[in-house]
Amino acid sequence: MVETFNSRLEEFIITTSQLRGFQSVLKSLMTCCKNLRLLDLSNCKFSSDFLMIPIEEFQDGCPNLEILRLTGSKVRANQVSKRVKEESLGFPKLKEVSVAVNITTTLSISLGITDEFLLRLLKTSSKLKHLDLRGCTHITADVLQKLLLDALEELFISQCSVSKYEGIAVIVQKWMHSLIELDLSWNVFPGMSLDIAMKKLSSTPQQSSLRILNLSGTSITAHRVK
Repeated sequence: MVETFNSRLEEFIITTSQLRGFQSVLKSLMTCCKNLRLLDLSNCKFSSDFLMIPIEEFQDGCPNLEILRLTGSKVRANQVSKRVKEESLGFPKLKEVSVAVNITTTLSISLGITDEFLLRLLKTSSKLKHLDLRGCTHITADVLQKLLLDALEELFISQCSVSKYEGIAVIVQKWMHSLIELDLSWNVFPGMSLDIAMKKLSSTPQQSSLRILNLSGTSITAHRVK
């Protein structure tokens, strides 16, 4: 089917499915579908347990990708040389990425979503607007600071390992000019780092575009909420 549609295929959506031999299908997508804009594999189970994603090959074969949804699916990046990483042109048109995980039922799913995975995937995705990392347990605050995203509008890091680090204030400050929705719910932030982040966020209300802020289940103080 993929070979039949070839470069005419712009959207590929298979969700909540048991997929056998999908590695070869992904290979065909990368080889034949240079105009692919949307790939949605949310909540899929693969016969190989994890779906191995050759990120740089994917970027080379589908340079027009705008939306990537892998929510609830086990994926991990392949191993490549430093040279391959450096020569990749990335996904310059990417606008939405979701790799969210429901940690109450599928903790192991997040194992493949690491700092390196994000850095390679979003290498040149400066136009990204939506990033969903809910439930990801192997992401640090440092990697979010390194991402070259100019105007992120929606960031979801509920129950995410980012909260273990002190960098949340820097992350908030980085995108406070563009964020419309921010989900920090059900995280335990160290010390007063969350209060400091919220102080930064509210310091220039006239420059903020924020409309939705989720702090459910956090240790935010009543004083800072006011």
